[in-house]
Amino acid sequence: MKRLIAVLLTFTLVSVAVFADPSVAGAIETRLTFFHGKSGGSNEEDLGEGTIAGLIGTAWIQVSGNNDSGSMGGTFRIRGIDVAHRVPSYKPANSNEEFFRWHKALVWWRPHEVLKIFLGQDADGIFEGAALTGWEFSQGGEEYISVQYWDFWRRIYSGNWDTFGLALSLYPVEGLDVNIVVPTGQPSGWPRHLEDQLIQESEFQDMFISGLRLTANYSIFEVGKVMFSWMGPYGNMPVNHGGDPVYNTFADEEYGLIGLSFLVDGPIPDTRVHIGFSTYLKSSDVEVKSDQTWKDDINIGIAADYNGGDFGVKFRAGVGIATGDLEGIFMSGNVMPWYNLGFMKAYLDFGLSMDSKKFGDDTGVGFYINPHVKKSIGNGYVQAGFGVFKNIKEYGNTSVNVAKLSDAPIEIFIPLVMGMSF
Repeated sequence: MKRLIAVLLTFTLVSVAVFADPSVAGAIETRLTFFHGKSGGSNEEDLGEGTIAGLIGTAWIQVSGNNDSGSMGGTFRIRGIDVAHRVPSYKPANSNEEFFRWHKALVWWRPHEVLKIFLGQDADGIFEGAALTGWEFSQGGEEYISVQYWDFWRRIYSGNWDTFGLALSLYPVEGLDVNIVVPTGQPSGWPRHLEDQLIQESEFQDMFISGLRLTANYSIFEVGKVMFSWMGPYGNMPVNHGGDPVYNTFADEEYGLIGLSFLVDGPIPDTRVHIGFSTYLKSSDVEVKSDQTWKDDINIGIAADYNGGDFGVKFRAGVGIATGDLEGIFMSGNVMPWYNLGFMKAYLDFGLSMDSKKFGDDTGVGFYINPHVKKSIGNGYVQAGFGVFKNIKEYGNTSVNVAKLSDAPIEIFIPLVMGMSF
């Protein structure tokens, strides 16, 4: 591992020397959960028996640059969490080895104004379709206790791709871009950017039958953008994290996920609205297995972002509708108003989720409320507040775990966050 770190640092120094006018950026965020307590639920936990813990929220450094003509460039980002990480749940049960995750390592080439070629790994999610509901909603200036359900929002507003592979972007006319993606390695499951998963071989015929992805976006001046996407069924398959990845499990009658959305950006002053829809393309005789709870036949969502200067609000809501043996719906949404007090900003994030697919007649309900404030200090910031959760997997996680209302305890968090970017 020390040798790997040395190689990465050497790569960074060489990149700085090779790139024309290289840029270097980074960020550090530290967190202290001053108090975390639980009360009630099936375990009858006592709120007074709380815990205290600290962690490094993020720490990364990135170098990027272009050649002299600006026709070719590259980016490399290294994060502390990626260098030596142990997550046995992503490996066979008897494995506890360290592994490296490639967060961002890419090179792009634009041989002509109508063509751009991308090759590499971008875990931030190239061709992100969830403009107002994904990473942008709760990260950056508003992020504090992030309760996110990436797969749900990215299924509604599809197009995201964050594994290794090749992407060809075409710009045939002004305002239109068409992107064709050939993902390799492990194109589904998480994390996709582990070193041993990135270099895995895939069956050639399977990849080109079902692994391709296509996105197309058309910008309408002062109106917004129409966004289309299609993801082959290979990229939508689950992965068995307890052993080898499951690849060739798609049926011949499945044809992937197709999505269409409209981002309104311009007609309404200080406001953006994003309406999205997606559905799985399949024959009527394809059966959805009982353990495939992730497969909703129809996904619909709406999001809005108003920024009035000293006051703003973000809102998102979505529903996944399942048919067949999993008949039912999953709904999730949250609203986050904020106000600039001059010396700091105040936020209130409230979210609610419901799931009727998992429990039949018993609908699971989860909620959270997260008021907090943020003080900006130059390139740094301090955040403080508290969070109350019920039936949410855990704060700071990336998913919503809706269970029977009586099973989960109420959780209370009181964190402190300090961050700095450069």
